[in-house]
This record gives sequence, structure tokens and C-alpha cells, in this order.
Amino acid sequence: MNNKSIFLSVVIPAFNECDVIGNSLNTVISYLNKKKYNSEIIIVDDGSADDTANIVKNTQKKDSRIKFFVNNTNMGKGYSSKKGIMEANGEYILLTDADLPIYIEETENFIHYLDMGFDIVLASRRIPGAKLIGSQPIMRAVASFILSKIVQLYLKFDIADPQCGFKCYRTKSAKKLFSLQTIDGFGFDLEMLFLAKSMEYKSKEIPVKWTCNKNSKVRLFRDGFSILGDIFKIKTSMNHQQSRQ
Repeated sequence: MNNKSIFLSVVIPAFNECDVIGNSLNTVISYLNKKKYNSEIIIVDDGSADDTANIVKNTQKKDSRIKFFVNNTNMGKGYSSKKGIMEANGEYILLTDADLPIYIEETENFIHYLDMGFDIVLASRRIPGAKLIGSQPIMRAVASFILSKIVQLYLKFDIADPQCGFKCYRTKSAKKLFSLQTIDGFGFDLEMLFLAKSMEYKSKEIPVKWTCNKNSKVRLFRDGFSILGDIFKIKTSMNHQQSRQ
């Protein structure tokens, strides 16, 4: 790796995250400063109406590794994630939620498995070894559990926590997957996993240390129904694919 090549791209989609984005960026920067490899941080503001953009711009002035993109209107988490992925220049990509639900130090374990040849490494809050720091509201825990079970049963995913907001990709694999993306909302990562499975990509789910942001932007009922719609769309694609085989 030459001095100019980038090893890790950290991609963060953000929508109205002024309460957390500053601290999250400082945490990521502090972590990357300890590493010998070159890195970049890609923030995609999904049309925020709060002070998210100003906070990112002020931090960007202090760190040239930050690349900042803004959607003129709210396009969806999937759309923003794809935009960040397609702008990434690193060998590997970390795609994480803006509130850093998974401790950034866990990244080294993900890189280890990418080095072993996996295309995607997924964080899991539900398999043995995972550890919640603090607490999680009961309603959110129940809704998340039910949704995961629906995904497992309906889409036949052998993944315990498919929508955890912390995943690492080989960049070549990620760009190929996201170039085929059709879902712009919260269900986009389910589509990525479906595509990865159909393309026979190697994936690995590992336990992580995590926290629950009680001010999460995910609205249980409205976004939950939206994700259910995305699940139906993915299932339809699966059926079409199977009928052609």
C-alpha cells in the first residue's frame, strides 16, 4: 500500500443528527488517528433540517479526511448509504449509523474477517458474545426482535440481526451490490443481504458490544410498516428469481 492509498472508508448517512454527529465524528477521528493505515470519512446528509450540516462542515475544516455530501431533499437512508458507498475509495468500507450504536473499536474484528476473505461482515446484537452497555426500551427491543424473526422466516435469512447499523464490506463487493439497489428506505440492507446471497458472496455475523440510542430516528410503527413493505418487495424478487431457474 503506497502512502496515498486509502485502506478504510467510514461511511455515515445522517438525517437530523445534530445531537450526536459531532461526538460521533470526534470518536471516529480519535480512533482512526491511532491507526497506521490511511482512511477517509464520508458523511451523507440526507436533507437535514437541523444543524447537522454546519457541525459536519466545522469538523471538516479540522480534518481533511472528511468528505461531505448533501441531498437537497430527504431521499432515505438506503439512498444516502449508496451515495456514500459509491464515493468510497478505500479497500474496505465501514457503513455505520450516525449515532455509533456499535463501539468503533469493534472495527478491528471486522477487518480481521475481511482479511480472511469474507465480502461482508455484519454486527450482531443477538448472538452469543454480544453485550449491551446500558439498557434498551422494552417496546423497541420487542419490535426489533419481531421484525428480525419476520425477516428470518419470510426471507429465509440465516442471520440473527440483519438490520444492525454497523457493517463492513470489501469495497469492490459493496459497489457491485449497491449498484443494483432499488430500495431507498430503511429496508435497503435487507435487499443488500438478499443480493449478496444470490451472488454467493461470503458473509460473517459476529457479536459486538453495543449501546441503544433512546432518541433513535427509527419510528417503530411507521418505519416498521415501511420495512415490511420492503420485505414483501424483496420476497417478490426472490420468487421471480427462483421461477427463472
